[in-house]
Amino acid sequence: MKLKKQFIVLLVSLAFYIPTQGFGKSGFSIGDSLKVLKVEDLPKSSFFLDKNSYEQVAIKMAAIEKRIPLNFNSKIWAFIDYFTKKDRDFTLRMIRLKNLYFPLFEKKLAKHGLPDELKYLAIIESGLYPLAISRMGAAGLWQFIPSTGRMYGLKINDYIDERLDPEKATEAACLFLKNLYRTFGDWELAISAYNCGPGNVRKARRRSGKKTFWKMYRYLPRETRGYLPQLVAMIYVLHHQEEFHLKEERLTFPTPLKSVRVSNQSIDLVKLAGQLQMCTDDIKKLNPEIKNLYLLKTQNQKIQIPENRYALFIQNKEKILQKSIFTSNSKHYEKSKKKIYYKVRKGDYLGKIARIFGTTVSQIKIWNQLSKNTIRIGQRIVIYRKFR
Repeated sequence: MKLKKQFIVLLVSLAFYIPTQGFGKSGFSIGDSLKVLKVEDLPKSSFFLDKNSYEQVAIKMAAIEKRIPLNFNSKIWAFIDYFTKKDRDFTLRMIRLKNLYFPLFEKKLAKHGLPDELKYLAIIESGLYPLAISRMGAAGLWQFIPSTGRMYGLKINDYIDERLDPEKATEAACLFLKNLYRTFGDWELAISAYNCGPGNVRKARRRSGKKTFWKMYRYLPRETRGYLPQLVAMIYVLHHQEEFHLKEERLTFPTPLKSVRVSNQSIDLVKLAGQLQMCTDDIKKLNPEIKNLYLLKTQNQKIQIPENRYALFIQNKEKILQKSIFTSNSKHYEKSKKKIYYKVRKGDYLGKIARIFGTTVSQIKIWNQLSKNTIRIGQRIVIYRKFR
């Protein structure tokens, strides 16, 4: 009877969300690709729970709770089930990528005295994809919209978008989260406000007359109702990945980097990559905030290069910089108002299109907000003409 009651409670409370199958493949924000969860979409084990398993998860959840409340209920269970069964590939990818970004997140969160558990928020925001851009224009690991990004010190213009810089965006996210906690004095509400904005949380609190997330739950925007449960579920899953047989052999670790000032001159990234014996795509990946294949001197920007190229740069700095000067007759110079649309044909792929137009795959993906290399016949691709 008790089990049947749990089933009815879960069935009645289906005003929450789960990521679409497409999210796990695209790497875009979970919050940007949610759908209303239907009864038939849930794995059967979410309904016919083993009593002992459910209670054991509740005990284990309480054991890992630190500063952020990890309330456990049927909604959290459903997301645990989802991340460990229906979309295991996504969870395995997060296990593979977390070592690439978590050390940075941990360092910044500790610097600001914030809960370490907030590092998992970037998984829910962007799937740990630094170039993620949502339909609403939010970008980067922490999915800042332009106005909020600028408010927290991120430079966004025709040449630079620091929302895509993992370190600067993480610093901004820490400042934003710190302010949200000051505002609400409650981590569940601060996290919800990160998703839907402080105004929506205040409205839900006012309309419900309640002060906690779960008590004002049905008054929050639909997307936000699934946001916190996803976070709690992901924290649990990654703490107990072994019990779900989630093992990833191909772990990714950050490349040791050095920041270099490029003097008071405009830099051609294609030429610089050549001087450093690197691929252009590689230097673009290390500097995702640089929108184009060049950097104007007015931007006064540091460039990240691999640590193993640093000695080469220092020893030959003057020569390398001289041969990396950007000029308007560089073959890959894009005039911002001279864009064209290329229609994808049979047999086309991004590498081929990049060669045709003298650019790179990374640049085309940034211009077109693509998260992966897949394109389809008939698709229109934005390309900036070469300067003539």
